[in-house]
Amino acid sequence: MRMCVVVVCAAVMAGGFCALSGGADRGPASSQAGDLFPQVVGTRMGTPEQDKVVKFDKSQASQEAAALNAARKQFAQMAKTYKVRTTEIATEHFVLFTDAPAEEQAFLKKSVEEAYAATSKQLGAADGAAWYMGKMPVYVWSTHEPLARGSEEFDAINLPESVPGYHVMTSDGTGHVAMTLEGVKAGDDDPGRRGFVHVLRRECFGAFLGRWRTSRSLPIWLERGLGELVAEEEHPDVAAKKVAQDVLAAKGSIRGAFTDADPQGDWIPVLETVVEMMAAKDPKAMLEMCKALKDGARPADAVKRWYGWDFGGLERAWREYVEK
Repeated sequence: MRMCVVVVCAAVMAGGFCALSGGADRGPASSQAGDLFPQVVGTRMGTPEQDKVVKFDKSQASQEAAALNAARKQFAQMAKTYKVRTTEIATEHFVLFTDAPAEEQAFLKKSVEEAYAATSKQLGAADGAAWYMGKMPVYVWSTHEPLARGSEEFDAINLPESVPGYHVMTSDGTGHVAMTLEGVKAGDDDPGRRGFVHVLRRECFGAFLGRWRTSRSLPIWLERGLGELVAEEEHPDVAAKKVAQDVLAAKGSIRGAFTDADPQGDWIPVLETVVEMMAAKDPKAMLEMCKALKDGARPADAVKRWYGWDFGGLERAWREYVEK
């Protein structure tokens, strides 16, 4: 089985979380003349040929048991290697594998189910989608060291020190989310705690997308924007519009957010507000557009069909939205 790593993570920065995303499956961005909604080449398995795209159906009980057993075995090997005592906690939609102290376990159970609800609000529940293969495994480490070592030694990811979480998916639609509680303090108002929830929601959403409908990726601008909406469902980024306005003033256009193969930094609030605008304008159209894209539609065609915009129309509508 070929392991394809899909990483959507965040670096802790002064004053908040800054997107630091990547994806080994994506390959170079491509766009046809006049198409400023580029669809990345390839799928989540790194196979650009359309006949290799996998269509996912609801998993069978035997598949779910095998996937969970594989995760259980992997985490047990990690725990043995890193000499930590761990526990397994099941929730309705997840299985947590963690060395976190008992007093954090209620917080973890609540956080993963809220991540599921936030994703469902954006896409899943309205679509009756095939979700994770059974319950999604979530590895939560008390410190960053086992997260970083596990990412490299077991998941083949070179994880920067500042990154508190990631998710991986395989070509058969299985995978896991991995997080660290390092820097998280007691109290709901703790920035570290809120940051943990933010990253966890985005990673759970990314894992959902990896198995939603087909193995194709959404265009990166759309996936990044949707991920931020899911992550901030409970605590919206009130500064996003202002940052987006500043970016527009500095650059004169937001084309780079769509043509960049890996938009980061100040492009993230731009993409967040673009997708927020589209979801607010017509949430049903957003769902149908995402379904069409996962099924192989060209981004320019999908945006035109469901919203009636070419790139110029979208940018004009976005300018009006952020300047309200």
